[in-house]
Amino acid sequence: MSSYINIEALALNTLHGYAGPLTDDPADIRPLDAEKFAKSFLRLRFAYGHLSKTGDILALTTFTDTDVALEWAEGYPRKEIVRVPKDTILLDDRLRQPFRWPGWELARWRYTVIHECAHQILFRMEPSERRQAMRRQFANRACTLRELSSAEGLEEWRANRLTSALLMPPKYMDLLMRRYARGQKLIAYGNRFNLPDSLALTHICGRLGVSRTTVVIRLRQLGHLVDRPSYMYTDPAEVSCDA
Repeated sequence: MSSYINIEALALNTLHGYAGPLTDDPADIRPLDAEKFAKSFLRLRFAYGHLSKTGDILALTTFTDTDVALEWAEGYPRKEIVRVPKDTILLDDRLRQPFRWPGWELARWRYTVIHECAHQILFRMEPSERRQAMRRQFANRACTLRELSSAEGLEEWRANRLTSALLMPPKYMDLLMRRYARGQKLIAYGNRFNLPDSLALTHICGRLGVSRTTVVIRLRQLGHLVDRPSYMYTDPAEVSCDA
């Protein structure tokens, strides 16, 4: 399950189980409904809390009933321990709706929720012995947020890959690239794009409900984007043409 191909296949099978075959019509592509996917399909609960003072921990998920030691923050006792039921996505208060900037914050919320869903999907794919060992790891003691949020290593790599594959399936990326980029690869000059490519990115972001950074990374993974040195970028507005 560690290979890129298997994770892509797992994502596709999961999406088929959730909503049936993917559409062939780019006009019918919609963002994945993260709340419905998590609650109705995976049977996960949502809860919110102040997870960190710095905002570097936005969410975690539980595989068993777990006592969580929240970091101290204004309004919380220094040693508050909260009981989080199994199969819960615990989100930081910063992700609580309504949002001040709905487009960007909703994309961040959606990615975060699906990322925690990805951890749950991968956990459920593990052999029963491995699942039991992971449950025992967090049972019968108060766990810190750092222990519960796996920010590094293979598991996080898998979860990131699965999140991208769920939110941006290759079939949808192919369809949207044909529609908005005429099937041509986008070119990144460092962090800059020419106007047509930038508009294509904006359209793809809107259709899938994800951030620009997320789309760029996914397009690069799928071979739809090539990188060139930033010094090669030329703004067409700065080029004068003789009549």
